[in-house]
Amino acid sequence: MAGIVRFGAYVPLHRLGKETDGWTTAGERATANFDEDSITMAVAAALDCLEGVDRKRVDGVFFASTSSPYHEKDAAPLIATACDLREDIRTADFTNSLRAGTTALQAALDAVKAGSARSILVTTAEMRNAQPRSDAEANLGDGAAAFLVGNDGVVAEVEIAFSMAHEIQDMWRAEGGAYMQTWEDRFVMDEGYLRSMLAAGNEALKRAGIGASDLAKAAIYAPDSRRLADISRRLGLDDKTQVPGSVLQEIGNTGAALAPMMLVAALEDAAPDQRLMVLNYGQGADALVLRTTSALSKGSPNRGVKGFLASKKMMPSYQQFLRWRGLLDIAPAARRPPLPVPSAS
Repeated sequence: MAGIVRFGAYVPLHRLGKETDGWTTAGERATANFDEDSITMAVAAALDCLEGVDRKRVDGVFFASTSSPYHEKDAAPLIATACDLREDIRTADFTNSLRAGTTALQAALDAVKAGSARSILVTTAEMRNAQPRSDAEANLGDGAAAFLVGNDGVVAEVEIAFSMAHEIQDMWRAEGGAYMQTWEDRFVMDEGYLRSMLAAGNEALKRAGIGASDLAKAAIYAPDSRRLADISRRLGLDDKTQVPGSVLQEIGNTGAALAPMMLVAALEDAAPDQRLMVLNYGQGADALVLRTTSALSKGSPNRGVKGFLASKKMMPSYQQFLRWRGLLDIAPAARRPPLPVPSAS
């Protein structure tokens, strides 16, 4: 049965937190460096995932993000090149939805099941911007996850994959828009998020023939920690023991990468023969039920979520974060910089 063979993650070193001058939010959020973007983070997660893997056997690369630095250029071929993969492979970008990560994962599973590929690397990363000092900015975070999907050495088999679509104008970023926009919060949560997530989650459990208590872990997208606790309880889950909330609490809402990063965290703590669920939102919902195998210990990443969370460096000021993101205009120098001195011949 097709499933996840290897998994990995990446969390930027820098954090915004209580030690950051000008940062008024109680929690922490991971923030990419000035020279990082969603592609570089996806590469870092992919390298973590591919540690010790024969890269000649990788037949495809899928990249999922709503914050790719390119509007008209695939990022997947760049990721494949950076990971030193073959040229004769399939590449594709998945975008425009918070469900892009799980959509890419299901597409990889379908390709492997159909026999058109032996293994496909699925990467997902986010570096989204919100308006400075907004509630959304306080909740966002940057990060990436990666999975190698195949038939051999599977550490987590996908037993059930269920998806549903729901057209709703809840959260969006229009062409040319620098920031995400959202409709009224209660409408978004009640008519969009809760409606789709509860329906998809309960249907996946029903099709798997199990209850919420049978799950060892559940990786669930939520806009913030409070909503994560709420949806967990509504599904009959214990948000303290069954849901890896450390990703939201210590990294932030990583958008399309959030549920995949939570799945990596769940796999890091899982034992063989356990049931896991992934539940993701975005104008509908994706729900996957997985069962871990005895090969799980061999598929552990080089660092994973835990390894990257163990290392962090606090940002000295909120102003520096804004400069890194290009959200703060700085006056140019009064004089032009000196011309470079040519090296001596």
